[in-house]
Amino acid sequence: MNEPKKDTSIIIRLMLPILQSGFYFETRLGFDVRSILVSELNLSREFVDERIATVFINGKAVDNIERACLTEGCGLTLSGAMPGLVGACLRKSGAYASLRSAISYVPDQAAVREGRGIVKIKLFNTLINELGARFLERGILVDEQQYNELMNDVSKSEMEKLFEGALIVEKTASGMRRIQLRSS
Repeated sequence: MNEPKKDTSIIIRLMLPILQSGFYFETRLGFDVRSILVSELNLSREFVDERIATVFINGKAVDNIERACLTEGCGLTLSGAMPGLVGACLRKSGAYASLRSAISYVPDQAAVREGRGIVKIKLFNTLINELGARFLERGILVDEQQYNELMNDVSKSEMEKLFEGALIVEKTASGMRRIQLRSS
């Protein structure tokens, strides 16, 4: 995985509540999760296999990310390895996956449509630092409430000092805010 060029740790720390609670991301729909992560975020297959241990779609644990397709408005949660029995049970294709069959994702091919659309992404634990900047480089969408909460968390002078022109914030036609890391 190619690392972002600029030091983004301060921005990631500031964006932490949004990265965890969920942001919106425009992506290709109708393709499997692995394909999206590799083609849209330029992640290596090895990174996807080794670092992304737990995947949820709409709150359902995913075992096979090559059979799980993104659909308009779906929620995609990505996490690194979680400790303990819960982590072992939720891990994709884990040995204890059978213990959670009631909350496992089942693909619905009838709902799959190809095209571009918006999905809601949540990042947890190690993946916040490892993927947060990657999503910000592509640009994330936040609703007005999330944006206002972000702006209220720090003063305007702190915000300007922290961002130092590193972010581009635009209001979209749908009323959302697009937040993107400025290119080097």
